[in-house]
Amino acid sequence: MAAYRPGMAKRELTENWSIDLDDSFEGRIVDDSLQLVSLGPPMRTVWINVWGSAAASTTDTLSWIKAESNPNALRRFEEQSNDGDQLRFAAWYPELDDDGQHWTLHAYTVRPEGFVNAAIETESEDDLEWALAVWRSCEFQSV
Repeated sequence: MAAYRPGMAKRELTENWSIDLDDSFEGRIVDDSLQLVSLGPPMRTVWINVWGSAAASTTDTLSWIKAESNPNALRRFEEQSNDGDQLRFAAWYPELDDDGQHWTLHAYTVRPEGFVNAAIETESEDDLEWALAVWRSCEFQSV
């Protein structure tokens, strides 16, 4: 279970999945994805998709995710829960779009019940620890 951090609020993504973000984030649905935005500064955006369970095992799902991830990521993170039921993988790198350069942590939390794909974007390269904390706060609770 993710520890509560002052100033952070648990946001329900589905009946089972949640994530911690501060109250400055406002959400909306864009092209079937949940977009949560804080105007900052720094401006931060979290894109989330929640996927149901698949025929593949958590290990196979994570292997597929890793194979599809950016091979030029500056940093990669891989974690496993103590019981082995939850696997996490994330890749951190800069991206360029019409609004200029931003930094993104492409992050996945994989369980037998399904997985969450989060793209955690920020204007500042110094926000890596914040992005990791948001990713690690993503949790599943059985109802």
